[in-house]
Amino acid sequence: MKKRTVPRTKTTVKTRRDDILEAGIRLFARVPFTELTIAAVAREANCGHSLVYHYFTNINRLYDECVTHVVKRYTPFIDHLKALTIPAELVLTGSIAKLVEALKKDKLTAYCLSMLLYTHKQAPRNKSLLEVQDEWSKLFLKLINNGQKNERIITTLSDEEILNSLHTMLRGLISAQIITGHSPGNVLKASEIYLPIMKGTH
Repeated sequence: MKKRTVPRTKTTVKTRRDDILEAGIRLFARVPFTELTIAAVAREANCGHSLVYHYFTNINRLYDECVTHVVKRYTPFIDHLKALTIPAELVLTGSIAKLVEALKKDKLTAYCLSMLLYTHKQAPRNKSLLEVQDEWSKLFLKLINNGQKNERIITTLSDEEILNSLHTMLRGLISAQIITGHSPGNVLKASEIYLPIMKGTH
C-alpha cells in the first residue's frame, strides 16, 4: 500500500524566537546599546531570561541577529528602486509612499527604520547596517539630484538639504509611531512629505 503524502506548505507561524528578536529590535531602536540587558529583553518579550540565552547567547549576538533582520528587510527594497527605469522623481515619491504605507500597516516597521537610519551612533558599528544606510543615502541623493536636473524637484535647496529634510520628516513619523503608540493616524500622507520638494508646489 502506497504511503499517502501531503504536500508541505510554508508556514508563517511566529515562534518564541521571533518574539524575542522583535523585542530586541524594539529595544535597540529606543535604548542605548550600553544600557540594554538580557533582563530587559526578556521583559519586553514576556519570557524568561533562559529562553533569551537559549536562542541568542548574549546581547551582542542578539544585536547581530536584529541587524541581519533589518538588512534583509531593506536590501531588496533598495535593489528594487535601483532597478527602476522610470523618472527619478517618480521613484522618489513612490519609495516615500511605500515607506509611509509600511509605517501604517506594520508595527515593527518604525523600529526597523529607526534602527537602520538613526541608532548607529549609540550601537556597535555593524558593517552591514552601515553599508545599507550608506546605499540608502546615496540612492536618495541620486534620485533628488536627477529630479532637479529633470526640473521636477526644487533647486532652491541642495540635494543634501532636501535629503536631510526628508530624513527629519521620516524621523518624526517614526517617533510618533514609537513614542505615542502605533496608529495609522500618527502617519502623514506620503504626499505631505514629497509635495513640498516638488517644483511648482511652493
